[in-house]
This record gives sequence, structure tokens and C-alpha cells, in this order.
Amino acid sequence: MTTCDYEASLEGLPSAERRLWAAVVFRVIADLLFPGTNLEPAARRRALTWLTTASGDLAIDRRLACTFAGIDGDLLRNRIVAILDGDVPFDYFPGVRNTDAALQEARAMWRAQQRTPAPKPVSRVAEPAAKSIVLPKVAVANPPFEDDPFFVGNSGHILAARSWTDGEVSLILGPLPPRNSNLGKTLWAITQKSRVGQNALIYFGERDALVRGLADALPTCDVCWVLRGERLPAHKLGASLRVYPKQVAQAAK
Repeated sequence: MTTCDYEASLEGLPSAERRLWAAVVFRVIADLLFPGTNLEPAARRRALTWLTTASGDLAIDRRLACTFAGIDGDLLRNRIVAILDGDVPFDYFPGVRNTDAALQEARAMWRAQQRTPAPKPVSRVAEPAAKSIVLPKVAVANPPFEDDPFFVGNSGHILAARSWTDGEVSLILGPLPPRNSNLGKTLWAITQKSRVGQNALIYFGERDALVRGLADALPTCDVCWVLRGERLPAHKLGASLRVYPKQVAQAAK
């Protein structure tokens, strides 16, 4: 089971799986805000860090778990922080009874953690409305030379025949980024037949920075988000990233 299998299109995630992920997230919240009598202090500190970290590996882990549960991971963090800061009452979990002592302990842990500078809350930026761009479809092309690692697939995007060595040049793409760099790993992933969406890109770097970097590194190509066969000017939920050769599209006009 891979990240790609659960790329943030929640319609395809079985309800039982979503309930399981929701239970995992709720368990961490419970460890922090209404712990059992046998819970170790270290477990509560881990729960606090997982819920409130704004960046890094733990923040990525929280966002993934929340995505699978159908929850916004950054919004959950901001609400937990608001509770710990006392800016809002503790009424986000209906039906759960909590002692004031446990809440005050959690707030004291939060204040202690704040003594060292921490990243600011993640701000949410609305994505631009995605409009479909109609581009000509091209016929399947075979690799121009046997040792060229890329060729054009059925939908006009680049497929990889094999991996490449650092510094290798493809006749279609031009000079390639180093194979083991973040851009190289991203390019290799999105030139396979399997779908690669925004959650898979988390492991290579920040989504929009990777797209811009690939576009700059491959000036003869269009780096596009695609959803159900339509190329989009910006990311949309459930879309996958593809690379299209500009010269092939122009030749098809």
C-alpha cells in the first residue's frame, strides 16, 4: 500500500480505512487533552509535538494521516494551538468529558515548549480556480534512438524507458537534472506510467517549488497537472503531474 494509492482523492478511500485513520488521529488528541491515568508524560509530549509542529517530518506525517482521515491537518493544528493558548473554549470534541486539571497540564506543557522559538502557524492560501486547457493530442512515438531514456506515450506525455546516469542528455528533454537530486527523483517518478500526485511529491520537496524547478530545468517541455485527461494551469484535488514535449505538440497542430 503506497502513498499514491491514497492520493488525496477521498472518494476512492474506503470508509473503513478512513475510520481507522480518524481513530489514529483521535488517539493522539486524546493522549494530549484527556489522557488516561497510566499514560507516560513522554507520550503526552510526543502527542503535543505531533499536533502542533508547523513544519518538518512530523508536520508532513500529521498532514498525511489527516488527509487519509478526511481532515485538514493544518486546520487541526491551528485549532489545537488555539485551545492551548486559551483563545477558544474546549468544545471541539462533542461528547468528550475532560477534567480541567488535564487541560491545564496540556497548556503548561505548551507554554514550556514555547520558550524556544517555534515556526508560525501555517497560513492557508486558496488555490486559483483551475480551468481546463485544451491542447492537441499526438500519436504514440517510439524512442528516436535506442539509448534515449524517454519517449512519448499515448496521451502525449513523456514516459521513461529506463533510469539515467548523472549528466545524461535526452534528445527530447535536453540536459537532465542529476538522477539523485530532488528534481531528478521527481522527473523519474512522473515519467512512469503510475499516477503521481501532490502527496507523493512531499518526499522530494515542496510541491510548487518542484514544478517551477522542473519547468526551469526543461525549457523544451510543459510541466502540467492533469485530471481525467485534461491539462490544468494549476493543481487541483486528485490531479497528477506530467511532462509534455512542446515541440511534439507544435508539430501536431
